[in-house]
Amino acid sequence: MLLTDGRWTGRGRYLFHGQSLGIGVQTQFRVTSDDHGLHVEGSLDAQQQPSREFALRVVPDDTGLFEMTAQGFGPALQGTAKLASEPNMGMLWADAVDRQVSFSVFAVPDGYGCRGFARDESGLITWELSLRLEGAQTGRGPSPNKTNVVSLRPRRS
Repeated sequence: MLLTDGRWTGRGRYLFHGQSLGIGVQTQFRVTSDDHGLHVEGSLDAQQQPSREFALRVVPDDTGLFEMTAQGFGPALQGTAKLASEPNMGMLWADAVDRQVSFSVFAVPDGYGCRGFARDESGLITWELSLRLEGAQTGRGPSPNKTNVVSLRPRRS
C-alpha cells in the first residue's frame, strides 16, 4: 500500500472533456490504518467552488485486491483496486446513478502521483494530483541519516 499513516497534501488539476483550461485543486487528508484496512478523511478545494469533505475506506479482500468505498463526491461510490504492487489502479462506481471512476497511483520523486477519469451524465473529467506526506524528506539532497561516500581511488593506510 503506497499511502501510509499521516497527514498528506495534494495539488493538481482536473479538466472537463472538451475544455482547454484545467481547474486547480488542493487537498488535505489524513490516512489512518487499523486491523481492518485504511481510512482516508479530508477535504478537496477547487478554484471558485466550495470545499468538499470526503472519506475513503480501503479494505483488503481474500483475493489480494482491495475493496473501496468513497463518500463526499455525490452518490457513494464502491469498487475494487489493486494496490499491493505496480501498477496501482482501481475502479469505483455508483449503482444508483451512471457514474464510473478509474484511477492509478504511482511514485514520483517527492511523493506519489494520482491520475484518473470520472464519467457520469454530465460528461468526462480527467485529473492529475501530486500527493506528498507532510514532513517527509524530499528527493532534493541526501538524507541526514544516510552517508553516501564513493571513492574512485584506493585508500591509503
